[in-house]
Amino acid sequence: NFGLNAVPAVELLKEQLRLFLELVRGGQADLTRSKIPFSVLVTGFAVNQSTLTDEHEETLAELADTLLDEPALEIDMLVGRASQTGSESNNVSLSEARARAVLDELTALSVYPPPPVVGLGWSEPIVEMPGEESDLNRSVEVRLWYDLAYHFAAVEGSASGDTHDVDVETHERAWEK
Repeated sequence: NFGLNAVPAVELLKEQLRLFLELVRGGQADLTRSKIPFSVLVTGFAVNQSTLTDEHEETLAELADTLLDEPALEIDMLVGRASQTGSESNNVSLSEARARAVLDELTALSVYPPPPVVGLGWSEPIVEMPGEESDLNRSVEVRLWYDLAYHFAAVEGSASGDTHDVDVETHERAWEK
């Protein structure tokens, strides 16, 4: 996960991707997988609430812009979570409602296709805090994939997967828009 706070999380995602592409250019990245996982954590939902805050909306708008600017990056899944307090059945419903709120906002921001949504309740917490509230656990994880095949075919103009001619500077300019 990239960041403990929702707003910097998108900036950290961009930085992680930039660093990864530098490794690709240098022939140092593991390219045995065609998709590289990343995630952005949208944290700080109010207790027993799934309503998005202004900060959440700002983060999701920045993420939507990033996704629209970077077609090799796609959302795999939205994973809602809840604190390790209250009943598990309530927390599963609440965490799914949080993930759906994020989905609705991303859809309103023209992010398509809509990714699957899952509510984990407290079953896979970000931090273990049984019986306590946690902003990190009251969250939605936006799981992303960076598609290397798309990157090489569309961004670099080569579907061969040859890492020796990767032009990271061209790619970085797309992030700076």
